[in-house]
Amino acid sequence: MTQSTMRYFIYLSLVVACSFLGLSLQAGLPTRLAQARAFAAVAAPPPAPPVQLRLESYLGGRAKAVVVQGDYAFVGMSEGLLVLDVTDKSQPVQVARLGLVATHLDIEGHYLYAASRERGLFVVDISDPTAPQVVGSSDILSNDVEAVGNRAYVLSEGQLHIVDVSNPAAPTPLGLYEANGATDVKVAGDYAYLLVDHGETERLLEVVNIADGSAPTLVGRYQTGYYVLTDLDVAGNFVYVTTTRRHDFDYPLLVIDVSNPASPTLVSETARFRLAGHIVVEGDYAYIFGTDLSIVDIRNPLSPTTVSMLPPACLYFGCGQDLAVSDGFVYIGGLEGLEIVDVSPPNEPSRAGEYPGVYTVDVDGEGSYAYMTGSPGVQVLDATNPAAATVVGTGLEEARGIHIAVQGHYAYVTGYDQVTGAPGLRVVDVMTPTAPLRVGYTDAVTLASIAVSDTYLYAGSASGFQVVDVSDPTNPTEVGHLPTPSQLSEVAVAGDTAYGAAGSNGLRIIDVSTPTSPGEIGTFRPTRGDGSPVDVHGVVVSGSLAYVDDRSTLYVVDVSNPEAPQQRGYYDMGHIDDVAVEANHAYVLGEGRMRVVNAASPVDLREVGSYIFLTPVHGRIDVTGDRVYIAGGDEGFLILRATTLPHSVWLPLAQRE
Repeated sequence: MTQSTMRYFIYLSLVVACSFLGLSLQAGLPTRLAQARAFAAVAAPPPAPPVQLRLESYLGGRAKAVVVQGDYAFVGMSEGLLVLDVTDKSQPVQVARLGLVATHLDIEGHYLYAASRERGLFVVDISDPTAPQVVGSSDILSNDVEAVGNRAYVLSEGQLHIVDVSNPAAPTPLGLYEANGATDVKVAGDYAYLLVDHGETERLLEVVNIADGSAPTLVGRYQTGYYVLTDLDVAGNFVYVTTTRRHDFDYPLLVIDVSNPASPTLVSETARFRLAGHIVVEGDYAYIFGTDLSIVDIRNPLSPTTVSMLPPACLYFGCGQDLAVSDGFVYIGGLEGLEIVDVSPPNEPSRAGEYPGVYTVDVDGEGSYAYMTGSPGVQVLDATNPAAATVVGTGLEEARGIHIAVQGHYAYVTGYDQVTGAPGLRVVDVMTPTAPLRVGYTDAVTLASIAVSDTYLYAGSASGFQVVDVSDPTNPTEVGHLPTPSQLSEVAVAGDTAYGAAGSNGLRIIDVSTPTSPGEIGTFRPTRGDGSPVDVHGVVVSGSLAYVDDRSTLYVVDVSNPEAPQQRGYYDMGHIDDVAVEANHAYVLGEGRMRVVNAASPVDLREVGSYIFLTPVHGRIDVTGDRVYIAGGDEGFLILRATTLPHSVWLPLAQRE
């Protein structure tokens, strides 16, 4: 909004207030106010109606943090803190969600402490887990949090903050310990144990006396050597530290005797694991997660013994983000959601259940369903009731999808085989949403962006622009090809014309009226305000307008004559991940939010709505009616509802005399 427009709205609002109260402009109001009223009555166009975006449904991705109390698991995900009823371990049920960021969690009594680097520390009353309430907060940004008694211990930017939470509504700083390089903290009795990483030169376990919370004091250190320290836990007189080391696959569990806090002593490093990341000690056992879940008997701390190992549901290191143990079950939070393992017989662990995350990288909404691709290759979401959207079918378990397009009862997916890595186009019959079935495949199309229209699929692959006949979905066949100066990062089609985003080679406009012989009929490079040309990375076509972007600015191009496109307007967005268009509105994902731009008048683009995510979400979007679908990768899948609000009531009032 320009300054002149803003002044106009201020003046107009005052005019309306005076009209409503029966006051006269001649009774002392400035002359400029009367001029603004006259201008409003005859000259000003009505502002574009605002669009309200609200979160309708969230299917979590990564479980970044997890703690358990009784029959409830508290899970930190990108768009909130989820509360799951895990009474039935085979079928966890979400019973509550709080809109706060939580990458680190701990519980003390009936309070949960949720911390993150982005938003700080929140104190949540969980006396009723189905209705958690935020009762207090602190702006200390956190790498880790431990709650013990009436104190919270918060690691933040190389400092250990000791916070008095005896009044949960008003967390109060109590003491501070300079802990440069500290990555993790555990508290037991009068001591806090810190893992400190100063790089290759120094990696330490520090022991800090916290008996006087206002004056924490370093009392002992142990130099751990060249191992990277990943996590720790404390039991009795021993600290257990998991480690990794670059260019090695055999990492020890360090057992350090701290019975004399001033002189920590290594007593064992015999138990070894592959990529040990997280550790929880409970009773006689240590539970360690890395590439596997390992259960270690520590009844003799001088000689810990691995009693069992269980491969995780996810296949690579890093899938475990956090670990919790409660009443004979291990809860693993990771890239694929929450996994629950029964360890009541420690030597025979078995999977008991899961609350799966949703990993999606592209989406196409059709009717009341959204079709997503990622891992697995196809997931079908029933969004008949968007507030209770549910994945009802999955297919292409062997594939990791990159792009998806749906037409009729077929989904077309480009991606690669998760085992062999072979790329290709897969055709999936989704007539029965609960049972997607692969019916066709071709390796002629690889990891290309795609669009489908009638019986043809159009792809922008490394070899150029491709036309694929899909009239027989069981046998997709390339029938046309056009070399392009660079790979098309995005493809759109409208009628007999296809459009491709070709980076520094601009927007390529292609006649596909003869599918076997596609031909380029035009090119176009948008320009900034200073006249300099920009690259084209995305394109969406609606009616006679193409919406293209250079990853930072949205440009509207008139393509009513495809051979002579004309730029009509542009709007700086800062950063753009993806764009979708519905009913004269462009929905733009980028900069950690979804924004709505009214494009009814391309020469006068106006931002009319936005939704700010708790955690920045990057991915691809699609809009169907009032539903905005967001495939956010490992941050999960979101549905926003877009509601166009009426013009503000002051417009008719301004016209009254």
